[in-house]
Amino acid sequence: MSARLLGLGFGCDMGTPCRKLILLKLIDACDDDGSRIFPAVATIARAAQCSTRQVQRELSTMVDIGLLAIVRAGGCGPKSTREYAMDLTVLRRIEADGWNAVSAQAPANKGDTVSPLADDDDAPKGDMGGTPRVTPATDKGDSHCHPTPPYPSKDPSEREARERGIDSDLEGQDESETVQVDSPKADEPKADEVKTGDRPGTADFEKRVMRLCNGRGFDAGPWKNWDTSSPGHVARQFAKLTADERLEAERWRDAYLRDVERRKKQPIPIANYLRDKLWNGLDPKILERAEKAALAAKGHAPSDQAAPFGKAWGAHRFIHMLQPHGPLPKPSLFIQTMIERGGDEGERYRLQHLATHGWPLVNRMHTAAAQGRGWQVGAAALALGESFEKVRSGSAEWEAWRALHERRGWPWLPDGPDWIWMPAGKDPDAAMVEFEKAVKARDADDDDEAA
Repeated sequence: MSARLLGLGFGCDMGTPCRKLILLKLIDACDDDGSRIFPAVATIARAAQCSTRQVQRELSTMVDIGLLAIVRAGGCGPKSTREYAMDLTVLRRIEADGWNAVSAQAPANKGDTVSPLADDDDAPKGDMGGTPRVTPATDKGDSHCHPTPPYPSKDPSEREARERGIDSDLEGQDESETVQVDSPKADEPKADEVKTGDRPGTADFEKRVMRLCNGRGFDAGPWKNWDTSSPGHVARQFAKLTADERLEAERWRDAYLRDVERRKKQPIPIANYLRDKLWNGLDPKILERAEKAALAAKGHAPSDQAAPFGKAWGAHRFIHMLQPHGPLPKPSLFIQTMIERGGDEGERYRLQHLATHGWPLVNRMHTAAAQGRGWQVGAAALALGESFEKVRSGSAEWEAWRALHERRGWPWLPDGPDWIWMPAGKDPDAAMVEFEKAVKARDADDDDEAA
């Protein structure tokens, strides 16, 4: 549940009590950035005390006005459910102006909605006679009322269940629903902006896959029996991941192999490790132990998680944002319309959409930092963060850094302390150029050591 968004939800005038309850249930199931919403339709219906068909109608309307964007289609068989992301810009507009005002500004449906019955423009149109109906009118709307929903702690949302590895509650999901998910187009980085080792099909990408298999550059050595797997199959599974997920797969590799070795177990095939994104279900303590051991072996004293908004935390954040962004969900109808209009306002909406969805790992760091929790970082962030300088919150330099984030479509920092740490330099653009050079130089040194 996002406590930060719950306050927004309670302040929204949604027009009807049912719609308000559905919104609050969606917020209960989402992260602080509005992503990862996938409770089953039946779960929402029990919470909102309405029918599943009413829930489906309201969800469809929320998609139409741009409040929700469909990230992943459901209805593909067992354990397949639709995933949404909430557009926080639209949510704030609803809080300020109300549902009716925002929905009235949404783009109208296209197509022929009125068909004339005569060539004469003055002729009356539509049913003007008194002919009785062929079938009698029937009452519309919900005819049943569901019982009071169970206490939330006994009926966790699908998001909470998935995080604990529990099967999702999918009853009531409409398997006939289909949706298109766009791959990034306008927001895609240019070819010269993409790190070659992260572009599938390149020689550097294939070398990166091979290092993941044979262990060159890793502490845990080769992946057991990796040479019995098809390299092409492993590469295809690696290519399906986002840039951040590939980094996470590499980050967890040694930790996973050390853990199964300690427990005298056999690791699963590396292709399955990538396909199932196994690291998402592992105990974070496994990674913490492995990274502390690696830091100690390289001469760094073992330490706890990097403090939020600190030097190493900030360096880790910038390292990830210099990577190409991940796949973006299809923008809501409203956001897509604004983007297509172009101009300064269209560009602003495009960059906001990119900042909200492009770097999910960074947004998770922000969520943890807002709650006072740090983040586990690697040796690179510890070393590169040493050169960072303090910037006072609200100062001209702080505003310049925020403007740089907005220009690049990067997520900006949540509310934090009076001082934040940024790459050294009075000019943020020049400071980022130097920081990126330092990151590339360190990557090159690591490759030379691995060779």
